[in-house]
Amino acid sequence: METLSDTARQVLRVAAVAGRRVGHDLLRDATGLGDLPLEDALREIVSQRLLTAGSDGYTFRHALLQEAVYDDLLPGERTRLHTAFAALLAERGGAPAELAHHHLAGHDLPGALRASVEAGRMAAGLGAPAEAHRHYGRALEVWDQVPEAERLAGASRPRIALAGAAAAAAAGDYHRAAEQVRRLRHETDDPALIAETGERLSYYLADAGGDEAEAVAAAREAVDAAPHSPLLARALATYARALFRQYHDKEAAATAARALEVAEATGARDAEASALVSLALLEEEFGTSVEQAVDLLTRATRRPSGDLSIDLRARFNLARIHYENGALAVAARITEDGVRLAEETGLNWSTFGTDLRFLNYLVHYADGDWDAAERLAGGFGVRVGTRAEAQLSSFALFVEVGRGRPGAEERLRWLSRFWSDDLISYMGRGMAAEHALWRGDPHTALDHVNAIVAVLEPFDPSLIRIAATGLWALADLGRTGEPCDDLLRRARWAAENGPNGPRGRLGPEGVAWLARAEAEWHRANGTEDPEVWRRATEAFGFGFVYEEARSRWRLAESLLRAGDRAAARVEWERAVHVAAALGARPFLETLRAVGARAGFPDPTAATPTATPTVTPADASAVSTSAHDGEAQETAAGEPPGAAREPGRLAALTTREREVLAHVAAGLANREIGDRLFISQKTVSVHVSNILAKLGVTSRTQAAAVALQEGLSPGAPDGNTV
Repeated sequence: METLSDTARQVLRVAAVAGRRVGHDLLRDATGLGDLPLEDALREIVSQRLLTAGSDGYTFRHALLQEAVYDDLLPGERTRLHTAFAALLAERGGAPAELAHHHLAGHDLPGALRASVEAGRMAAGLGAPAEAHRHYGRALEVWDQVPEAERLAGASRPRIALAGAAAAAAAGDYHRAAEQVRRLRHETDDPALIAETGERLSYYLADAGGDEAEAVAAAREAVDAAPHSPLLARALATYARALFRQYHDKEAAATAARALEVAEATGARDAEASALVSLALLEEEFGTSVEQAVDLLTRATRRPSGDLSIDLRARFNLARIHYENGALAVAARITEDGVRLAEETGLNWSTFGTDLRFLNYLVHYADGDWDAAERLAGGFGVRVGTRAEAQLSSFALFVEVGRGRPGAEERLRWLSRFWSDDLISYMGRGMAAEHALWRGDPHTALDHVNAIVAVLEPFDPSLIRIAATGLWALADLGRTGEPCDDLLRRARWAAENGPNGPRGRLGPEGVAWLARAEAEWHRANGTEDPEVWRRATEAFGFGFVYEEARSRWRLAESLLRAGDRAAARVEWERAVHVAAALGARPFLETLRAVGARAGFPDPTAATPTATPTVTPADASAVSTSAHDGEAQETAAGEPPGAAREPGRLAALTTREREVLAHVAAGLANREIGDRLFISQKTVSVHVSNILAKLGVTSRTQAAAVALQEGLSPGAPDGNTV
């Protein structure tokens, strides 16, 4: 830089005040040079590789270089140049964020406040909440030093503070949002503002999983202070949510019903949607009708509420209920829509933006599309620094552990810093236990299981899955007695009881995990027979591809011990096909070891695991027969395990094919349930999945597809003719 001419040095100094990049015309006007002197100076600067020339401006080659040149300026020189840039940008209608920066650095506080507020509003509108929060915060920092600040901002200080808190919450920083609202509450005695800040504080605490007692108290105060208006409707809806989190079901239901009434009377769509979500969750948890809960959530998602956070909450819970009740295809559509909305509005790191992302991943993990799940997990960071990042990261372990990815070790190391968070600990340590079991280390697996069990509430249905994992470890260790009995007791109690008494119902996945826990208990105690594993296999048949196959593995082993080699080989081969299709290397290696001991030829030996040619749905439909280890041909003359040409029915599970066959025969759900020995509700879930997977909208259309694909109407086993 010392070799530059005086003019070139001055141009470089002015460019440094503009920032990392500056446009040609702006630089010309800021330096006051004519075109020829400016171009000569810039040519000199560019030739020394200090700036790079672009289509319409110049960029410092290194950020550190720009900082060094800027730091070399005298304070007065900086102020003068920033003021000049602010004036030039104002004339050109420059970006508010850039204007705010130059106004502030030029000590023009009124200009900085006005531009910061405008920049905050613009960033919020563009779906950049973190940037919006930063701009609002800058405006609040100078507020008290600016005469007529409210007139310049176009809003009162509390309004700007609330907007800043909302932006922080949208960016996933609920603790900062809550703290900002707390400060505002302490500064006001206006009843309307007390009501609004109380409602917001309670809502942010709920999203953050914060102090439940404080959330209830803040919402109660908001209800007491709010006039009969949309504000009262919002306060009541948020109060109902806080009460639900503390399991005050009767008071929560009454409050949500009142919130809905006030919302409809005052036109508060956001409060209406929030109340509908709370009523749905109460019906799900304490009522008897999942259909009613789904109907309420569908109403909540029917039109935008005006509050994106509430819209995402409604979508997440609607998708979650469908997922937990086995309607995976429906859940996939809702989560994908919700994730898209969160990304478009900058709310992907908000509580329900994050929740929708991991639920979308879980749906694909369950339905067997592990490639899609792994693509989604590409956005789940490994080196996490925040709770939201760690929560997402923990879900990526499902496929990483299932496929034996070496990156699971590093992810677990980073997640171990967040073991104090209950959800992250449950997800991360639960998968760490499975990782240890695949590596033949049941002792480490039990350590993780015991750590999770110690912090979960006894009524938490999550206990059922972790108890099943613990019983797997105990069975591998050959332990019986109290440790096994204790875990099974915990699983049964969580299945039968909620926070306020007997549990009304348990979804298909919970039922399946309880069946797995029961079967593992029998395996540990040496009392298993094939039937306990058959029940577990069938329970996961609602569409959970991997877990159905893992239960089928144990079913094959129990059949071998019972001496039924032919049936064992059928179940083993079906599990092998699924493991190969998923790329589930640890599971596939275990299955191959079982097959080697039994003398079964590997049906996937010519199919590399990394590039499977069989889909999970194809694999679940494979049916072979074998006697004493000798391969037989199928009725169609194909060797066992031969891949069929995939048709429109390839995406259906075996159970879904059975249901579709009866639909094609014209049977109603009740009749299908009677024939298949399943509930009418389970049949309804299967029919919803079938319609979604076939891309049709009616039972008649589904029946037509079945006939086109050669599925026999009413065939009890769903075989094709």
